Amino acid sequence: MKETTYTSYSQLATPRIFIKEFINDLKATRELGWRLFITNLRSQYRQSFLGYIWLLVPPLLTSLIWIFLSRSRIINTNTSDNIYPIFVISGIFIWQTFVEAINMPIQQLRAQKAILTKVKVPHEAFILAGLGEIIFNLIVRMTLLVVLLLVFNVGFNLTLLLVPFGLFSVLLMGLAIGLLFTPIGLLYNDIPNGLNAIAALWFFITPIIYQIPTETHIWQILKYNPINPLLITTRNWIIYNKSLPEIGFFLVLLSALILLILSWFIYRISKPHLIVRL
Repeated sequence: MKETTYTSYSQLATPRIFIKEFINDLKATRELGWRLFITNLRSQYRQSFLGYIWLLVPPLLTSLIWIFLSRSRIINTNTSDNIYPIFVISGIFIWQTFVEAINMPIQQLRAQKAILTKVKVPHEAFILAGLGEIIFNLIVRMTLLVVLLLVFNVGFNLTLLLVPFGLFSVLLMGLAIGLLFTPIGLLYNDIPNGLNAIAALWFFITPIIYQIPTETHIWQILKYNPINPLLITTRNWIIYNKSLPEIGFFLVLLSALILLILSWFIYRISKPHLIVRL
């Protein structure tokens, strides 16, 4: 068996070896990631009576609460009653994808600490497997959403073809943020706990369950929320047949792509040090 020794020697001192190892890991990632995804998917619901229904129960229960509050006039959502159920359900589905993408890298790698410290295996395979789980969950939820579009007579439009692109953008941004905090999140529990706390607050300052009139002062502040262009645009494609993206959609998407590459690079550099600390 080939033994691998991790040292504090900088990988950037030998760029050729660094790039070669990076390419070799990418080659092994696809097949291993697929196998891990299938294994995790089977084991996740093997001992569950309701199985995949649990993918839908939490977001639907949350949606029902806000629908009840809106119909009871306890809160003002600035959205017509006939489309509000689809408005809030689609918003929560999109938001949950974003939060899952943030938490996934840390969760996946923390769960495999024993393997990472003993076996030389591409860490990206575990992230790829987690990404597959998020996409699978998203497909299940979007299938239900299509059914609900029929139930609530919202109708279909051509902009639905753009929805996968919007969901991909949300997923990309969440993954970029999550991967950025992964190195330190593997060492300290405060990071995943802090991310969950921030996500809970972030939920209420994002127009998921309400619409903010653009002429209000609060909108002048909340419009700088980076997830807003992605979420609002994707939901508009689902409900309102608006094909033009919100202002900043492509700017946020480009920023997320750059952040993902940077985060990935930082993780690759810190990987030997992380394994030693773990």
